[in-house]
Amino acid sequence: MTKNRILQTGTLIALFLTLFSCTDYTPKGMFTAIDNDNVIGVEQIIEKVPLDSFTYNEEYNPLLYAIVAESDRVAKFLIPRSDLNYTDSDSNNALTLAIGKSKNDIVELLLEAGMNANYQNSNNDYFAIHYAADQSNIKITEALLKHGASIDATNSGTTPLHIAIMHEENEQAIFLIENGANMELPTINDWNLLKLSLANNNIEITKYLIENQGFKITNEDFKTACEDSNIETIKYILENKLVDQITIEAIFPFVSDVDICQLLLDNGASINHINIETGLAAIHMASIHGNLPLLKLLYDNKADIELKAKLGALKNYSPLMIAAIYSEDMLALGETLKEFGGSIVLNSTLSENFGTSQIKTQEKSLAITEQLIAWGAKKQYSTNGKTALSIATEYDNTLVEKYLVKE
Repeated sequence: MTKNRILQTGTLIALFLTLFSCTDYTPKGMFTAIDNDNVIGVEQIIEKVPLDSFTYNEEYNPLLYAIVAESDRVAKFLIPRSDLNYTDSDSNNALTLAIGKSKNDIVELLLEAGMNANYQNSNNDYFAIHYAADQSNIKITEALLKHGASIDATNSGTTPLHIAIMHEENEQAIFLIENGANMELPTINDWNLLKLSLANNNIEITKYLIENQGFKITNEDFKTACEDSNIETIKYILENKLVDQITIEAIFPFVSDVDICQLLLDNGASINHINIETGLAAIHMASIHGNLPLLKLLYDNKADIELKAKLGALKNYSPLMIAAIYSEDMLALGETLKEFGGSIVLNSTLSENFGTSQIKTQEKSLAITEQLIAWGAKKQYSTNGKTALSIATEYDNTLVEKYLVKE
């Protein structure tokens, strides 16, 4: 082959490569290369087109897109070449996105490249360490702390430790505590760590705080556990005698869960105990909330179906009279029935502690009434000139009114 022929052949090959090159320098080409984790393709593109000219849906730059797409090789390639201050519309930067994807090595590279370990998202006020506390990857938390992250960074009163406990990331919680997290900082609700763990049914951290950190169960803590139907925690508390009999008695009337009610009865709760603050016993609360399964359990355990309330607007009312009370807005009705110097009755944590499923309907009111009558409750009993029938009429409880008239 002559020299001219070789030159001509080389020119044709170069022209062919130019015309038929697979490299696409458009945004579509860039983000397709990232999707394929194609470092060579990305490198070829940015040799021709500036890296910062590419955005995906006006949201992600190539680095953020690579992290979200979990194209790790491209992400690592882009870190030293990218604007590390770039954020998406949710104020997430490369660091918070990498934490969310649990990418240890990428997080480490970003921190070594100078990203702020105390970065705070302006949308939700979360610090980078809050995102780390919300998952089980302790190595990321370690990396953030090594690069200066504040272990007690606070977002509207919420620390990383609070988040770990709330979301049951228990290894994170214990790691944070054992690395100096402040256990005395209250939550946004002014709760301590023990009440936070109880409210979130986190039995593992509850045990850890009691057995390893010296926390003590208070009456309010025990009430929280009972109200949240945390039966495993309640068993643990009772088996280890962490509350006294007075506390069990005081809490018993507020319990709406049948299994927990039985557990407290098995541990010495008095079936007809009247709470000194509300003047109500468990059978009154079952009537208030229309809780038929609880009412049946109480009756089976010899509850007095004629027991009279002792305080407030319901003083001297029987369970049958209380069952007749109904309103479409039971919470507002509770406020109406509250008396100065008396006690909260119907609004005593109806929605907060018993859930919307426990808010009384006319059908529930009728079911309680029918059951009490079947057991022999005295429908003619009166106090202050009122009977169950007159109360049903007063509150426009038509189902109960018709039933009592028929009876």
